[in-house]
Amino acid sequence: GLAEAGETATEAGMRFVSGVEISIEWKDVPVHIVTASPRLVKRLQAAGFKPGLEPQRPTLGEMHELTQLLLNVFDGSYCLGGDGVCGQKP
Repeated sequence: GLAEAGETATEAGMRFVSGVEISIEWKDVPVHIVTASPRLVKRLQAAGFKPGLEPQRPTLGEMHELTQLLLNVFDGSYCLGGDGVCGQKP
């Protein structure tokens, strides 16, 4: 489990990060975000990200649009209705 993965990472001189991986294909470039915040996962999914390592096609936009999309997701601009997700920081 997570404890074993953490120990293996430490032995290899790496930092271990746990969380959910969510991905998107953006102009043929895979974008991966790892987070332990369920609110952030919901906002990323609302923006088109999919759970898992392999991003799904089609691409969602041009490369110059990615920064604004991520800023909107991280600042809470992607609202999901009355479930307490909108406008809250991860």
